Amino acid sequence: MPHAFVIQIAGRTAGIVARDHNGQAFRFFASSQTFVPLEGALFAEPEQAERAARRLFKSRGLLGALNLDDLIFLGGASDSPARQEALR
Repeated sequence: MPHAFVIQIAGRTAGIVARDHNGQAFRFFASSQTFVPLEGALFAEPEQAERAARRLFKSRGLLGALNLDDLIFLGGASDSPARQEALR
């Protein structure tokens, strides 16, 4: 299975997902400001990242984008206070 996938939404590149260092998940790397709320999120499968990116594109907001069943982990030093608040 490939180690990285391009995620495209509505004809534009949302970002890529690449296997993390332990090979257990795929980390999202945003390619435009629209998809920055997903930056660093880990997903079990690339399809889950694509669904999250589609929801984000449609809603243009973090709360509508994340399905916590798809999301494995959001964490690390890059988390903003707004992102933390949205996940509560």
